[in-house]
Amino acid sequence: MSDISAPTLTILVIEDDPGDFGLVKAYLRLAGLSTGGAAPALLWGKTLAQGLASAQQTPPDMVLLDLSLPDSSGLATLTSLRSALPQAAVVVLTGNAEKALALAALEAGAQDYLVKGQFDADALGRAIRHALVRQRLEQHLAHSQQLYAALSQCNQAIVRCSNEPELLAQVCRIAVEFGGMKMAWIGLVAPGSQQVRPAASFGSGTDYLQGLEISVDADQPQGRGPTGIAMRSQQPFWCQDFLHDEQTAPWHARAKQFGWGSVAALPLTRQGAVIGSFSLYANECHAFDAAARKLLLEMASDVSFALDNFVKEAQRQQAAVALHESERRMRSFFENAPVGIFLTSREGKILYVNPAMAVILGYASSEELTDIVNRSSIADVLYEEPLARPFGARMAA
Repeated sequence: MSDISAPTLTILVIEDDPGDFGLVKAYLRLAGLSTGGAAPALLWGKTLAQGLASAQQTPPDMVLLDLSLPDSSGLATLTSLRSALPQAAVVVLTGNAEKALALAALEAGAQDYLVKGQFDADALGRAIRHALVRQRLEQHLAHSQQLYAALSQCNQAIVRCSNEPELLAQVCRIAVEFGGMKMAWIGLVAPGSQQVRPAASFGSGTDYLQGLEISVDADQPQGRGPTGIAMRSQQPFWCQDFLHDEQTAPWHARAKQFGWGSVAALPLTRQGAVIGSFSLYANECHAFDAAARKLLLEMASDVSFALDNFVKEAQRQQAAVALHESERRMRSFFENAPVGIFLTSREGKILYVNPAMAVILGYASSEELTDIVNRSSIADVLYEEPLARPFGARMAA
């Protein structure tokens, strides 16, 4: 995230006119943009391609962009730059006759504009400061919107998913595609051990997880990182500068190629016990501000709630199966019992009668007995003359 309070401000000027570049360079020396006594680091590209190549070597905080370059012109120039350098603030440099283009550039993502020949060192300094602040606020807003979208999608996944593996995979995908994370993975403690094994992952850099050794054992170096600390403490762990944090030192060499700036590890619970960790990786350092932390904690809490519900649903299904089996055994016992058995309601209606009872009372079937009783009463049937009963009459004949 662009920030004028960074140790050294890096400014990329993309301008094909050496005279205009020389003037901007002179104004920058007078603009009061030094941080910690250090003047801004200045990069120069005469074409868009040269500027972007310089940015690959040294990512800039700020870009001063001419919209009329030998290899690109108009809003397409700004679009290409924003696509390549989304984290950098941009001030557009235009000619006097291009004010309409400059205003369109603001709509297209530039933070400010200056008209060549109509600004001095003070105006340049104000434009740069304004652009940096505006870029920081825009990024903060965009990041919050991404996380709100991720939270919403996560809750939808909780409703749709029918099992734990499906949900964990969806949550990792949502954190990356909607939450703006570089990579996300969920690790669960392997049964009978203290090792944390990846259960789901998504994003750029999932190769990092291959052969990864992480433990919840504080006596092991692999247990003193974000995941182990979060799971033991049952509290989230926020690492705002992953590649320079001593607690993540065992993983620096392994993770360096992926360029992660920040890492978060959020404990996941099932029925009150910590069973895993939800780990998120962001490109930039200090990615997890107060708003981001709140939203991510809510997401982890929702996932833990869903894990509880999966257990409850499994228990409910087991109880339903057990009840069904119990009823089956009971019915089999009643059906095959040599003695007469019947169940009635308080009103005297037959709820169940077994075949033996029907035979004893002189009826051909349980259904016939039930039908006759429910049209009269159990007393009438019990005290009816046997030969008057349908089956008894047929036997007498």
